[in-house]
Amino acid sequence: MRPVPRNPEPYRVNGLIRGVQEVRLIDDKDENVGVVLFTDALRMARERELDLVEVAAQAKPPVCRILDYGRFKYEQEKKSRQARKAGQASKAAQEMKEVQLSPRIEEHDLQMKVKRALKFLRAGHPVRMVVRFFGRDARYLSHTQVGFDIIHRAIEALGPDVKLDRPPRLESRQLEAILRVAKSGTSSPDSEKAAEPTAVTA
Repeated sequence: MRPVPRNPEPYRVNGLIRGVQEVRLIDDKDENVGVVLFTDALRMARERELDLVEVAAQAKPPVCRILDYGRFKYEQEKKSRQARKAGQASKAAQEMKEVQLSPRIEEHDLQMKVKRALKFLRAGHPVRMVVRFFGRDARYLSHTQVGFDIIHRAIEALGPDVKLDRPPRLESRQLEAILRVAKSGTSSPDSEKAAEPTAVTA
C-alpha cells in the first residue's frame, strides 16, 4: 500500500479539505455567514477567485474562511518571524554585561566605564559592575573600602534611573554589584537626555 502524501501546508485549503459536509463560514468581508454546506462554501470562494481555508479544524463544525491564501500565509509567516525576533531580542536583553573597574582607576577612565554601563543598561541588559583585586591590585584586598567607594561613585554617576539589583559585596578576590534600569526609567529620547551620566566626584 502506497503511503498517503502528507499535506505540507499548515492549513487545509480548497479541495484538500476532506471528510467535511458542513462548515462555519466567514467570508472575505470578515462576516460570519453561518453554517453552510462545504460544497457551497467552496463554490463561493471560487466565484470570488479566492481560497477556502480551514482555520479551525477541531471546531464542530470546522471553521473556514474565504481569503487569498497566498497573502494569508505570508502574513502568518511574517507574524511568526516577528514573534521569534521579539523573543530573541528579549533573550538578548537579559544577557548579563560586565563592566570592570580597577581600584586604581583614574577619573576619566571611570567616566568612560560609567558611559559604557549606561549604554548596556539602556539596551535592557543587566550590568555586573566588578572591582577585581588581582595582580598589581591585590594589595588593595586589605583595603576593600576603596572598591566600595569606586562602585558607589559609579552608581551615583549613572543617575536615578538605575537601581541596585544586588548591592556591592565581596566574593573571593573581587567586589561586584548587579545593576538594572528602574522600571520607571524609559529609553525615550527625553529620558535618555535626562539620564546622561553625572560627573564623578572624588
